[in-house]
Amino acid sequence: MAPRWLPGVVAAAGLIAGWGAARLAIVLPLIWVVMLVAALALAPAARRLVDGRWLLLGAGVLGISFLAAADHELALRHSLLFVAAALLFGLARRAPLPDGLLAALAAGLALAGLVAVAQSAGGLQRAQQFVGEMPPSLREAATVRLESGRAFGTAALPGHFAALMLLAVPLLVEQARRARGWARGGWIALLAVAAAAVAATRSLAALVVAAVLLLLLAWRGGGRRSAWTALAALAALAAVTIASRHDLATIEPLRLRWLNWETAGWTFARHPWLGVGLGGVGQAGLLAPTAAGNITPYAHNTCLELLAELGLAGAGLLAAGVVALIRLIADGARSEVALSVAVAVLPLHNLVDFSAYAPEVLLPWAVLLGTLAGRLRPLPARPLPSAPLVVLLGAGALLAAMAWRGEAELDGIAAASPQRATARALASAAWTPWTVTPLELDAELAIDAGRPPHALLALDEALAGRGWVRPASAAWAEARARLLLAAGRPAEALVWAREARRRAPWQVGLVELESRCAAR
Repeated sequence: MAPRWLPGVVAAAGLIAGWGAARLAIVLPLIWVVMLVAALALAPAARRLVDGRWLLLGAGVLGISFLAAADHELALRHSLLFVAAALLFGLARRAPLPDGLLAALAAGLALAGLVAVAQSAGGLQRAQQFVGEMPPSLREAATVRLESGRAFGTAALPGHFAALMLLAVPLLVEQARRARGWARGGWIALLAVAAAAVAATRSLAALVVAAVLLLLLAWRGGGRRSAWTALAALAALAAVTIASRHDLATIEPLRLRWLNWETAGWTFARHPWLGVGLGGVGQAGLLAPTAAGNITPYAHNTCLELLAELGLAGAGLLAAGVVALIRLIADGARSEVALSVAVAVLPLHNLVDFSAYAPEVLLPWAVLLGTLAGRLRPLPARPLPSAPLVVLLGAGALLAAMAWRGEAELDGIAAASPQRATARALASAAWTPWTVTPLELDAELAIDAGRPPHALLALDEALAGRGWVRPASAAWAEARARLLLAAGRPAEALVWAREARRRAPWQVGLVELESRCAAR
């Protein structure tokens, strides 16, 4: 028997992740610490969280892919997230949430929809006044995102927030069906909030996922009339969404996804054995024929992306995981319909998106998945022993805390004085020795601020020491070229400008940079 307090801790971890993982860097290390403390509070014999063989196999695949990674910065970030999700799944499986806590988790996630509703009611326009405080390289993307009018709630992207809302919807429907009187009105109100939030994101992928799940429910025959009514409402919502999406006239979402899939396929064809590491498709695909139009490092199809990232070395583990997930959902559909439908949201959504890489979606889903597995499956027969489990949790908590300190140092760096900005960027790089982004950001600020040549050369030297992080990065080579040019070393700058062009020949701005270096 699991301690009575453990399901509450697991539910709180999922709720905190849904509300804060995308906005607050401290949330992920906090969840690692919570899992560590929870594991230490259990008796050693009760720490049967994950199957030791599968965890070691997964760790081996991640370790090998990290060595071959095209982007070590993203590889470590995503590895920490996936391992955290696996361990949170294990805790939820060890202590499945009872119906009351499951309903409370769904209600808490649905309330996050109020954030999206507020954004669609004018919050996005008010947020534009803060864009000037962001680093120059991020301002254009932030402006485009805010001007699109698509709410993103507590997530980083609109589509991811829509997926988060869909996780809660089946559970809310189940509670509304069971409740009576005023209680039913409360659950229906939460459903309305979640539906309004999905509408505010204008996510077509979320609407398609919802339609598929509703059709399956109608086909099963349970609540057929309600399912068809919901489908009609969904069709009306889809019509409104399509009318408000100006990019659909040119089939832009489909075109971009096709480019993402082509780039991922091209990457796998050239790195079939070990892959390019988690998050490495963007860097490895810089020379792909589709690179110029591929504006994201994610493939918008998680199975295809994981195949390109892990290669054939991880294909067996990926296939086994997909089969196990399908079997669990199918078994749950017989006795845990609402929970099984909620669990099915993420794999369906990740056929056309990458919300599995978003902690604000993946971690709440891991709680639901673990609860379903705990209700239907026995605990692992050969769990990871207690001592290695505690070491793994401690190491994860340490790395997550270092990543948080690195991000915290970058907060407000664009508005800091030149000396302070340099100090904070270097501190961030020191806390996260597996990253190069802090130094690239400081290089951009240093050039804009007109720092003296000796400071620029010192920064170039620091950048040179992080070349291993993204070995094929055109941005890294470009940053070095711009620093050397600003420091009065055009000949050396020309070398790196040409190297940047070799790594990303489709980038028009690099041609202009090379010309400036040659002219000096």
